[in-house]
Amino acid sequence: MNTLTKNKIFNTVILLLLIGNIITMGLFWWKKENGSIPVHRASGDVASFIINELKLDSSQQQIFKTLREEHHEKAMQLRDELRQSKDAIFILLNNENAADTIVKKAVAHAAAIEQQLDLITFEHFKKLRAICTQEQKKKFDEIIQQALRMQGGQRPDNNFRPPLRDRNGKDKAPPFDGLPPPPEQ
Repeated sequence: MNTLTKNKIFNTVILLLLIGNIITMGLFWWKKENGSIPVHRASGDVASFIINELKLDSSQQQIFKTLREEHHEKAMQLRDELRQSKDAIFILLNNENAADTIVKKAVAHAAAIEQQLDLITFEHFKKLRAICTQEQKKKFDEIIQQALRMQGGQRPDNNFRPPLRDRNGKDKAPPFDGLPPPPEQ
């Protein structure tokens, strides 16, 4: 094959790839404009996703907003407690004489807080499902896993606080021999 033939083949392949790319991008934008590709999925907004997928009416949206606010408040409080509890666990590494029972109590306390967090999330979505119509409940059952995965991606702890310190600037762990009881269930 001579150079001229190779160049023609190369240019044809490039042209076909370019045309295919243009068609693909055009279809993508066309579907997005027509609502086939919901914009809220790209933004990761769980509430918008739920509202749009379930087609909640204005009354349901207001109830959902109240439920979200209540859940958010409880969840933030529990996440703060969980962070403090886990900080305290690893501060125990500073104490070479920390008994295994104390470490296990500290870990059990953190696990109980995490369990409570899961329970309030479950209850939140149970309340949301309760305000849905029969048709919406069917759709809810189809999308709940996707919504939870989206929510899971939004859990970075932006409220980091440093661990407790004594007057000399050393980490100190709260006493775990008198652990507060795990959160009520």
